[in-house]
Amino acid sequence: MPMNDHIKKPARKIFSISQLNKQAKNLLETGFGLIWVEGEISNLSIPQSGHWYFTLKDNNAQINCAMFRNKNRFINPPADGDRVLIRTRVSLFEARGNYQLILEYLEPAGFGQLQRQFEQLKNKLEAEGLFSEAHKKTIPHPIYQLGLITSATGAAIHDILSIIKRRFAAMEVILYPVQVQGDRAHESIIQALEVAQQRNEVEALLITRGGGSLEDLWCFNEEALAHAIHHCQLPVISAIGHEVDFTIADFTADLRASTPSAAAEILTPDTQQLLHRLSRLQQQLHQQIKNTLQLKQQQLDWLSRRLINPAQRLIQQHKDLKVQFKRLNAAIKQRLQNFQQLLLSKKTQLRQLAPHQKILTNQQLINQLQQRLNRIIRQILSNQQQKLSSVSHQLDTLSPLATLQRGFTITRTIGKEVINSPSTLKKGELIETVFAEGKLRSKVTQICKK
Repeated sequence: MPMNDHIKKPARKIFSISQLNKQAKNLLETGFGLIWVEGEISNLSIPQSGHWYFTLKDNNAQINCAMFRNKNRFINPPADGDRVLIRTRVSLFEARGNYQLILEYLEPAGFGQLQRQFEQLKNKLEAEGLFSEAHKKTIPHPIYQLGLITSATGAAIHDILSIIKRRFAAMEVILYPVQVQGDRAHESIIQALEVAQQRNEVEALLITRGGGSLEDLWCFNEEALAHAIHHCQLPVISAIGHEVDFTIADFTADLRASTPSAAAEILTPDTQQLLHRLSRLQQQLHQQIKNTLQLKQQQLDWLSRRLINPAQRLIQQHKDLKVQFKRLNAAIKQRLQNFQQLLLSKKTQLRQLAPHQKILTNQQLINQLQQRLNRIIRQILSNQQQKLSSVSHQLDTLSPLATLQRGFTITRTIGKEVINSPSTLKKGELIETVFAEGKLRSKVTQICKK
């Protein structure tokens, strides 16, 4: 038996072409997963099925690509020569053994770069605090003077003016015309912001334009414009593009509206709602005035009950004056006694000291003090006498005797009861009439009614 027959040969694993292609496909799809690839389109074919087939190439190589209808139906078809950025799976077409890419997403290569720039700038400005709610200014409502920063010929301005006219015609709109697309458009918008602040003729500013691609809206993603909006002294509202469009200006502005029309709706109150609110405020004001008048009437009634008759007030003041006069007299007497005691003390001290000249000097001082005291006492007595005379005169004016002095009389019964009506008398009854200087008694002989 040959020696080679004793050597055990390894088992052979034999693949069919189908098995090989299938395993190669699995290795490619699991090994790479979803990846991003950039290249130039050529040989684009779009059959009736709606699928896209093309070659993606660079300067040194190329690869077949397929994008099926369920993935491309919301994307505008590319053209040969377009440079694109794709999100794709690496796969293999088993029937032919062709290595290919199966696309999940496609966008222009420039768009991807712009999107990355957008995200980088957004993160930078957010870290600097430009998007912070603490820096957002309050939007006045309603706005009576609105500054509109947009193109004078765009569709946005017509939509906004139409809504404002319908909802709140009292709003004054001042247009600051600018470029809203192009390399220098952001400079035009910054200049408009500066002009609006210098003029100070509006309450808020609305930066707006209609929809467009990311490239069309790129002027609103400039860092210089973001800082200009952030430092603007006037409240700024942004309404750029469609609802799904977001720009750096939207994040920096004090308020973002999804569309120009939505901004007009937000910034204008409904006239009917205003009229309803005015009517409600009028009713509240009327009720408040009514309540205030009732309160003041109650206060007036309370104060009127506190009023005192002038005669009673004078009588009370006369009593108070007598009390004060007594206290004054007592104080004067006490002070005189104190002075007398002081004089006796001083005399005693003088007698003890005995110098003749000092005695004369002190005597003169005592005389001066005595005279001054007498003047003060006389002045005080005179002032109190005048006050007493004034009060007495007021009392005399209110006295019934003063009334009698003017020719009036008082008729009363013999029992001193004042007669107010003849109906209380009887024929033959004695009555007494009091005059200023005497009395008269008479008998009732006849009672006459009115």
